[in-house]
Amino acid sequence: MKTQWNHELYAYLAGILDGEGCLRISRTNQKDMVNPYFQASIQVGMQDKRVLEMFKTTFGGSIYKDRTVNGKLPVYRWRINSKRGSIKCLKKLMPYLITKREQAEILLSFCKNTPPPKKRSAGLSQEQLKLREDLFNKIKKLKECIGPLTTERRDRRELEATV
Repeated sequence: MKTQWNHELYAYLAGILDGEGCLRISRTNQKDMVNPYFQASIQVGMQDKRVLEMFKTTFGGSIYKDRTVNGKLPVYRWRINSKRGSIKCLKKLMPYLITKREQAEILLSFCKNTPPPKKRSAGLSQEQLKLREDLFNKIKKLKECIGPLTTERRDRRELEATV
């Protein structure tokens, strides 16, 4: 019975991640570092904390209050930045992801194949730097959109979404 519950929980959380989540690799250039710093991140933002508590209980991470909508309702975010936590989360949710599956595959590859440099002062090998840049660019390209949808009046009775 517990196995069935786990499948249902993972399917539910994957649906939330598909719709309200963000999978990213961030790149930061810092003055004291030889190479850019790359970090994996999984986030989900919602106004209701209950589902975010489910993510935290299941995968770890943290929840924080981000901002308010129209000055009234708060937006909360669950976030996990560790590679270990991201791998655990992605392995459990991957079979159920639809819209963010390809992003999840790239992020999982990043987490598994990018160890920290042996000496921070020495930086990354050229091979490791290229791998990180490639994965960063792949996920960035998947996240690009073609532009906002707008509505233009075609005639008095019909509205049409155009890109």
